[in-house]
Amino acid sequence: MPWKPPPPAPKCVVCEKSVYQAELVRACDKVYHKTCLKCGKCKKVLAAGGYLEKDGTPYCEKPCFAALFGPEGFRGGGNPMNLGAEYKKT
Repeated sequence: MPWKPPPPAPKCVVCEKSVYQAELVRACDKVYHKTCLKCGKCKKVLAAGGYLEKDGTPYCEKPCFAALFGPEGFRGGGNPMNLGAEYKKT
């Protein structure tokens, strides 16, 4: 049986370099280096499983995802005085 080379390593979606098994992280159905998996807003390095995903982009759980996609209003961190045009007094 002749020798066959191993299959090529998958490529990181951020830096496009080869990702070897020791540094491989799968997130959002993509392959990343451990240091390339970063929040889509603040760019903080994320741990595998310690993130939330929206439209294929990972985000920090508490500050970034909640601020971008969480509930709005007084308890959600929004500005209660920033009312829409239909609610303004004339």
